[in-house]
Amino acid sequence: MNGPSRDRALYEKAKQMSKNATPTMGFLREEIVLANNNNTYRFGFNEQRSGIRGSEKMLSIKDSFIANRLQLGILVERKTKPGTGVIMTFPNPVVVATAGTTSATDLEVIFNGQLKAQIDQEVLMDGFSTRRFRFVPSTQQQTGAANANNIALSEQRFGDGQVEVEPNIILVGTKRNEFTITLPQFDPSVTPNIAATDAAFDVRLVLELSGFHIPGGAALTK
Repeated sequence: MNGPSRDRALYEKAKQMSKNATPTMGFLREEIVLANNNNTYRFGFNEQRSGIRGSEKMLSIKDSFIANRLQLGILVERKTKPGTGVIMTFPNPVVVATAGTTSATDLEVIFNGQLKAQIDQEVLMDGFSTRRFRFVPSTQQQTGAANANNIALSEQRFGDGQVEVEPNIILVGTKRNEFTITLPQFDPSVTPNIAATDAAFDVRLVLELSGFHIPGGAALTK
């Protein structure tokens, strides 16, 4: 395959694991609505989960997935227009304002938390700083737009905020694949302002994994 040497090396690894199956480049993505009273969010990429959005991508119970890049971001989206939101690598105040009184300053708590990755009983990452996912472009949006999610002026590109992970994380459809984000807790006298107050919008935490799918890989051994 053509592409960065790191991806080519991972593809060869995937081919060795897949035996007769053909690995395909792909991604997994899950979105969780932020709540003011919650500082722990768990992602499982389980295809049997109810209410899967069109912009999400789950792992089939029959397959495996090798992840070599992770991205954690914020998504502000109108509920009636799924798929129009742009993953933000920092709390863009202009976009955040469309969701009501949500505070861009309070949303910085997302990038001062910790990530834990666990496959069944094996812990692969623990205390991984979410600060690594924060990326602020050199030019930021200053005013609103007809489409509140249009942040073209921020110069945000694909790959911004992605973090390479070594060793690679192997998810198996038949196992419990759990990624836990733990955020700092505010003082009990203060209520975080991270959830949408405009009922037409959601503010979501998004975790996206990039790598290779192995069709039927859940039945294969390493």
